[in-house]
Amino acid sequence: MRVLSVQQPWAQLLITGNKAFEIRTWKTDFRGRIALHASSALAPGAYQLAVDEPAYADAYARSGIGSLSDLRQLQKSAIVGTIEIADVQTRHDLADSLTGDEREMFETVDDDTFMWRMLKPIAFDPVAIKGKLNLWTLPDDVAAEVSRRERSAIAPIRADVISRARRAWQAAAAEEDRKLEQILGAPVIVSGPLRDFVGKTNTTRGAVLERLNAHLESNALASDAEDAIRVDAVLRKLLGGKKVRVTRGELVGALAKYTEDAGR
Repeated sequence: MRVLSVQQPWAQLLITGNKAFEIRTWKTDFRGRIALHASSALAPGAYQLAVDEPAYADAYARSGIGSLSDLRQLQKSAIVGTIEIADVQTRHDLADSLTGDEREMFETVDDDTFMWRMLKPIAFDPVAIKGKLNLWTLPDDVAAEVSRRERSAIAPIRADVISRARRAWQAAAAEEDRKLEQILGAPVIVSGPLRDFVGKTNTTRGAVLERLNAHLESNALASDAEDAIRVDAVLRKLLGGKKVRVTRGELVGALAKYTEDAGR
């Protein structure tokens, strides 16, 4: 039996039928049923995705995941069920057939990245085994145990568990919004080029960021690449240097540090 190792929580979402695609930079000609292996690692940023993106929060909830603790306790280094590889296409090929939630979940996937359509999941009590890269093959004795456990599937996630998890993610998102509002509302006293840029001395971090966003949308700078911008004289003065080309992240980061220093 062939096997695919997947990080958590993606393995949990796949095996509970709440994630229809596995994202890979490579494709396979194999079609059919495989064992799904939860690897030893938790995917980076998994918690923040649920806080920031409603589609992920709902998929987590329907998979029985309602907190960071739940994420950390997900089964790892084990076969968690079997699933069928039905098709493999690029994000570009699938663009018109994705649902609204799927578009939201996979909006950052590059057009030439491969999306494996995974169907008919069967979850069962885990079988511990160390994972491998790519599609790999189970030892005969482990394959026999997987086949035996496949005949006694785990019951679906209960509705009350899903409801509690949804409420928990909604509360986590609300708390994140509260913290952000508090950070942006923090008063700062600005001076020098930042004062000239904002147009006042007493302000808030949020007001400074609004001013920056308005400036970025003006004709004062031109975008040369997807992730980089050419800054004008006003922003170069604000950044305190002669660097002409920066990423938006560098620009916002420099401004955030400037306002943080000013607010101390």
